[in-house]
Amino acid sequence: MISPFLIGLLFGVVAARSHFCTMGALSDFFLFGSTRRLRSIASALAVALAGTALLAFLGWPVFGSGQSELPWLAALLGPLAFGVGMTLAGGCITRNLVRAGLGSAKAGLTLLVAGLVALAVTGGILAAP
Repeated sequence: MISPFLIGLLFGVVAARSHFCTMGALSDFFLFGSTRRLRSIASALAVALAGTALLAFLGWPVFGSGQSELPWLAALLGPLAFGVGMTLAGGCITRNLVRAGLGSAKAGLTLLVAGLVALAVTGGILAAP
């Protein structure tokens, strides 16, 4: 079995070398017309969708499989909040992970706040009833 350390190291190297960042990909597309990073985001999305479909086919539980109704307000406001937060943070979580690994205190603080908000949303004060 592959070590989680090696997977994390490989991810870090690939993310740092490719400048993998959702906000950067969108900025490149809208400001410069470049689709290079946007294609990498689309490839990652395709792999994630295929992997989720494979897990569901094999009978593994997948995220949201037990949810019976769609929370419309959350579905509309969630992406907006994500985009605003990503812009204020100077990039997506992946980019901030790379920056924190390179020694950025701002990126480290961003990751800390993102982690605390994730805890609040999944099981804390902001969790769905």
